[in-house]
Amino acid sequence: IEVSDQGAEWLISASTRSPVALFYVPFMLLWSILAIVSLSKAIFIGAHLSVLGIISASVFFLAGLLFWWIAVLFSAGHYRIAVNHTSHTLFIGVGKFGWTRTFIWTDIQKIEEIDNYINRRQFGFNERKIRISGTREYKFGILLNDEQRNFIIRFLRTKLSQSHTIRPDNTRLSTKQISSSLSGK
Repeated sequence: IEVSDQGAEWLISASTRSPVALFYVPFMLLWSILAIVSLSKAIFIGAHLSVLGIISASVFFLAGLLFWWIAVLFSAGHYRIAVNHTSHTLFIGVGKFGWTRTFIWTDIQKIEEIDNYINRRQFGFNERKIRISGTREYKFGILLNDEQRNFIIRFLRTKLSQSHTIRPDNTRLSTKQISSSLSGK
């Protein structure tokens, strides 16, 4: 986990690398070889290309793309949540390639851990994920291990409490001040 925190501007990033990649990458190599061999066999040996055959090949190909993306994420992916003065983003991907969701941090009201509906630990997905709720909901983190997910949740909750706790003079309370006010010191 990588954290860069300068108060109102911060970034937290966590790797999705996992030993599950040792299963996915060879599986996808085999999947790809079988797809190429079956397609080339149909084209070059003169087998008839039917609509059903084209639909089957398309589904096989699209599933292959999805599984390759999962294999790449398990090999070298990461989650990144960044908040600064101009943008607020949630990213999952490899390098600069992936999905980016933009949001407004001040609209976020709740950060919680919820059940993952996939619940396929044998496929490398976690049974829990993170939900950030506000005017919109953002769910992520099924590729994180328990330690990473818990650290990110604690960090986000701390940042949320800092950004939503404002004094009458419009200054924000620090985490230390929030803790001492909650404990009555």
